[in-house]
Amino acid sequence: MNILDKKILSVILKLKRILFFFSYHVGVKLKTRNRLVNKKTCEYEFFESLSSDLKTEFILEKINLLLNYANKHVAYYSKIFVDLGWVDSKDCDINIKSLRKLNELPILTKKLIRENFKDLQSDEIENLNAYKNSSGGSTGEKAVFFQNDSYKIGHTSAYNAFLKKIGLKPWSKNFLLLWGSPDDIGKPTLPKNIIKHYLFNNHVLLNASDIDDAQLEKLSRILQVVSFDYIRGYSQSLFLLARYINKNNIHIKQNIVISTATNLTNEMAIEISQAFNCELYDFYGSREVGAISYSKFDQNNNIFCLNNFVELLQDYDSYNDLNSGKILTTNLNNFVMPLIRYDIGDNASWRGKFNYYNFDKITGRSSSFFKLKNGKRVDGLSLNHLMNELDEIQYFQIIQEDYDLIKFKIVSDNKINSVKISNIENVFSRIFGETCSFLWEYIDEIPLTSSGKRIYIISKI
Repeated sequence: MNILDKKILSVILKLKRILFFFSYHVGVKLKTRNRLVNKKTCEYEFFESLSSDLKTEFILEKINLLLNYANKHVAYYSKIFVDLGWVDSKDCDINIKSLRKLNELPILTKKLIRENFKDLQSDEIENLNAYKNSSGGSTGEKAVFFQNDSYKIGHTSAYNAFLKKIGLKPWSKNFLLLWGSPDDIGKPTLPKNIIKHYLFNNHVLLNASDIDDAQLEKLSRILQVVSFDYIRGYSQSLFLLARYINKNNIHIKQNIVISTATNLTNEMAIEISQAFNCELYDFYGSREVGAISYSKFDQNNNIFCLNNFVELLQDYDSYNDLNSGKILTTNLNNFVMPLIRYDIGDNASWRGKFNYYNFDKITGRSSSFFKLKNGKRVDGLSLNHLMNELDEIQYFQIIQEDYDLIKFKIVSDNKINSVKISNIENVFSRIFGETCSFLWEYIDEIPLTSSGKRIYIISKI
């Protein structure tokens, strides 16, 4: 791109920013939904200004609203509340005084959702403009559920509050998105002419399932001439891009990078931070419950308490850390199909005494933990670095077929040499035992989930 083209692009982006600024403020004035999102976004600032005791009262008020609605309109919960002795009938009011009271409620699993699908829906669902959604089924266990605009507003306001917290304005709409769900973005590719692209578009999208060296090279050139307000993408896709940039000594300076969708390991974070030379944040959420938490690299996760109430169920069988366990979420904005104490399938750890406002880090999906014969568990994602160090690998998948059988599926143009294979097997043997066997399978592609993710770690036990 010559100097004149760069000047033209700069003018276009400045004009776009002015347009975004005015359209945002006009939208807040004229559109009811925009006003509601803006109001709930401002609630986060108000919430952060409260003392710990007042925060608890604020959350309890929201939880009691959800519990009372569920008791009166959701058959599945009405029965549970009566069985627990919380109420005599669905006409009674619920007013819990402590967050710990929720511990009495059973955990909601994907299996229970399937078995009680009708009873978990509000009896007012026909009047609430509900729509059906589903998780990607990345572990082979898919969840289907209903949501509506109230849920969307809760999630959007949480995300906007997050952007505001990290220094971005609501009209910061010039972003790069590396995403994989066709339902969200279709299957876009990178623009051939970036100037023409910005005449008709506000940002740049790339399908995360369509990343090869040619796309990485093209994207690197775009990153050298466009300073995005922020870059957001699957951690796996950002890692691939970052590794390409660092390997080819390409100089890039961006503003903010936001990793999401899949677990961000320390190795990934270091590579990404080095490539983009800017602040890195990890945004954690799911299709079932929306925004859950966010963290700056190497800092605690801050929970979006006005969107989800989060509990961590202590797990004393973890291999490395006693302060870890399952993440349970209660979405506070979805009344058409309440998910209360929902086992999302992920794990997290915390330091010291757990509180309801932040935790240490996401440690992976429940299915990404390998199991040992003695009952202990090993976070499979902690072993990712062994594979990521192999430059010849494009993608990989590690599958624990049994306690003493590990399969490696490899997508690579060249076979890995025997010395490297032996080094990896030695590390796994020290963890799983000397009797552990290994299978190496070279394949053309790692299958994607319906949400466009590649699952790197699977345990079949």
